[in-house]
Amino acid sequence: MNIKNKLNILTKKDIIILFNKIINLYNIDIENYISTKNEFNPNIIEIFNYYNSKNIKRTKELNLALSKSISKTLLIYDVEKIKILIDRYQKILNDPNYYFKYKWNLKEFLDRKGGITAFDDEGSKWENYITVRPLVDINKYFTGIYKIYPKKENEEDARKEFENKFLNLTEDECRIKANKIYLFLTNYIHKWEEEDEKYIPTFSNWLRRNIR
Repeated sequence: MNIKNKLNILTKKDIIILFNKIINLYNIDIENYISTKNEFNPNIIEIFNYYNSKNIKRTKELNLALSKSISKTLLIYDVEKIKILIDRYQKILNDPNYYFKYKWNLKEFLDRKGGITAFDDEGSKWENYITVRPLVDINKYFTGIYKIYPKKENEEDARKEFENKFLNLTEDECRIKANKIYLFLTNYIHKWEEEDEKYIPTFSNWLRRNIR
């Protein structure tokens, strides 16, 4: 298999690892990013200022070590993509209902394992956030809806079935669906009371039968 074919089957993660190995092996010069007057390339300055503007963990001075970290990252991502990944990091940090609260300075964010690449589209931290986040949102909805249900069961089972109805939904979609479930359930409860219903299914079974 020639080199071109080998590169075609590499994943984004493989390519990032390969870039880092090349950089470390050949000690790539960063003269393209620092001028002969020791003034930093505008892209480096832009990334530095953008990260500091987020007030995550500010760095006072843009030094050579940090500029090298930014330069290496610019070999993998362009400026706008780096900004997107910084924004995702800030979004996760500022989410009061999400557990991740580790604050790094810019160099740590760029250099550490589980740093910037973990917030890419296929990165572990971003994937986990967009998968788990809707479930965090609906806890308050579950509490409000389950407490009015006339027949209790194992709460963990009920919560799990409830969460399954909200997988892959946005925050707004979760809110709309929860309101619909609440209204639908109140109508059922009113019907059961009017007809003096003796058999009432468990909450999990009611959800499975009536909510799509």
